[in-house]
Amino acid sequence: MSAGRTVALAVAFSFLVPGFIPCSSSGSAEDDFVALVESVSAADMMTTVEDLQAFGSREFHLESSREAAEYVYGKLAETGLAVEYQEFELDGINISNVVAIKEGGDPDTGCFLFGAHYDSENVLVDSLSEAENITAPGADDDASGVAAVIELARLLSDVALRNTVKFVAFAAEEYGYDNSGGLKGSQHFVASEVEGNVSYEGTAILDMIGYRSGLENRAVIVTEQSGDRMAEATVEAVGKYAIDLDIVNIIEPRISYSDHSSFWEAGYPSMLVIEELSEESNIPLNPYYHTSSDVATSLSEGQMVAVTQALLGGVLQLAVEEEGSGISSYVAIALASSACVAAVAAFMIIRRVRTERR
Repeated sequence: MSAGRTVALAVAFSFLVPGFIPCSSSGSAEDDFVALVESVSAADMMTTVEDLQAFGSREFHLESSREAAEYVYGKLAETGLAVEYQEFELDGINISNVVAIKEGGDPDTGCFLFGAHYDSENVLVDSLSEAENITAPGADDDASGVAAVIELARLLSDVALRNTVKFVAFAAEEYGYDNSGGLKGSQHFVASEVEGNVSYEGTAILDMIGYRSGLENRAVIVTEQSGDRMAEATVEAVGKYAIDLDIVNIIEPRISYSDHSSFWEAGYPSMLVIEELSEESNIPLNPYYHTSSDVATSLSEGQMVAVTQALLGGVLQLAVEEEGSGISSYVAIALASSACVAAVAAFMIIRRVRTERR
């Protein structure tokens, strides 16, 4: 058999080996990570935003909110990850968080989490009837965050990671027409994690990441204190992967208006990832959120992509690297193992062909 045919068989078989990722010509896992970061899909994210917007309102009392949860479940299930509803009762109705889990290779390490809330709210709504008839499209708040969580799940689903990573869409982050909500989904989730003695190395709550007030992509990371490894890695990823994003990390424990504060209260490290904030009030500059005008056409695809790329680059740096050995070591081992399997298989095929010829 010719050398060319041998190589062809080996390469062909490699694609049959589950989890095998062909090496780039340079053989660098870091090059593979660059390609992964660059593959964040603006089209896929915007489709998710538009699909969620189409429910009209996702106020958590409404049937449309439960239908939105089913939609998010389906999108996460498409990634191949294990997905479940985490059900609980609020104000006499059953609602659900949606949780997808990417199991890590080392059970002794803490988890990472990406979360966003899928419910929406219109500030003008004060009754159930108004909730049913006044739209709350919530494209930025927070379909943009949900879209990023789904995109991160898709891109990380086939990457060998040391740490388990959870992707969560929270219910009832907004207060709702009767003020019975307000971070209730994340509070329920966190209480369950505390009861199960789950440890976390970092959690990121993505709440409103799609609106750009000027010509530049800008985002803010809010942490309770300094030294948050996930926040630091996300900021570093912007330079490492040449991402078109101006991002800053501010330490401000008084900014507690999103699901990250539920993690803070339990002693878990958490960061809020959000678009540009007002310097005076620390609230988003987007003038449309909590109104019927919070629609996809007011968002920037480039902004959404850049924020998602930074988060992806950050978690790759934290969840893939071995202590002191660089970003590519864990994946390099996985690649080498798959290559060995493919080589042995190719050798067996060649030996069989030669035997048949005799």
